[in-house]
Amino acid sequence: MNKKVLPITDIKPYEKNPRKASADAINAVKKSIERFGYNVPIVVDENNVVLTGHTRLLAIKELKWEKVTVLVASDLTEEQAREFRIIDNRISEMSVWDHDLLKDELRAVAAAGEMADWYDESELENIMGSLDEAGASAIAPTQEQIDKKLEANENHYKNRDEEAHSRMVEIKCGHCSEKFYVDSRLGD
Repeated sequence: MNKKVLPITDIKPYEKNPRKASADAINAVKKSIERFGYNVPIVVDENNVVLTGHTRLLAIKELKWEKVTVLVASDLTEEQAREFRIIDNRISEMSVWDHDLLKDELRAVAAAGEMADWYDESELENIMGSLDEAGASAIAPTQEQIDKKLEANENHYKNRDEEAHSRMVEIKCGHCSEKFYVDSRLGD
């Protein structure tokens, strides 16, 4: 992949992109870029059509940037580009959180950072323990309260994760031989 700087007006969204960015997603990306910088470039094909990064493009437009650095994936066939668009979005949906580590990380940034732009209060309560149960802030529940809430959440999602995993099929890229996993229902 080559890196280049393009005027925003030269970058074209993929018209058949099945993933639609919500206003919340665009705002979250804008806030992330404002706070941490532009660290994940948009990927385009040789015609400057977006392969990945549609939400970033919309956020950058709202930030009124005139130019942006992109990665150009000029070695993909049209079929590979379509697969890459789908797989790139699908992979993030396949990941699961390690709630113990997430809680530790949320606690670590509680004093220095602000998670309200990325989590609403009920989500933080769900992860960290409810305010009523903790009798304090959602950032500092007792370990027993956290463990109780985590166990309830894990039991709730365990069956869903196992079901989702059983639907996954392995696909091997004909170009680079990399293996990907895709939900078998995508063709339905």
